[in-house]
Amino acid sequence: MSGYTPGPWEINNLSSICSAVGAESGDGYKADQYDCWLIAECDLGMTLVSGQMISLGPDVVKANASLIAAAPELLEALEAMVEYVDFMHSIGHLQRPVQSSEACAAIAKAKGLA
Repeated sequence: MSGYTPGPWEINNLSSICSAVGAESGDGYKADQYDCWLIAECDLGMTLVSGQMISLGPDVVKANASLIAAAPELLEALEAMVEYVDFMHSIGHLQRPVQSSEACAAIAKAKGLA
C-alpha cells in the first residue's frame, strides 16, 4: 500500500471528505492549487430493514463523515501515544497497558498492514 493522502481532511457538502487544497495524493501526485482529492463519500447507506429500504439519517451521515475526516489526526495522535507509552515502559516508569496491543493493531489496520 502506498502512503495515504496526508491530512488534514475536511468535510465538504455535508458528506464528502476531501484533502486540503493543493495536497499531495500519497502516491506522488499533487492536486492543483485550487483543487483537492476526494477521499471518501458518505451517502445515505440504503439497506433492507424488515423488508423495507431504509437509509441512514443525515445526522448519522455527518457523524460518519466527521469520523473519517478525523482519521489522519487520530492516527498521528495514537502513534505518538504508543511511542510515549513504549518509552515510559522502556525506562521503567510505566507498565505497558493491555490497550497497547489494541492500539498497535488499530495502527496496523489504518496503515493496511493487518
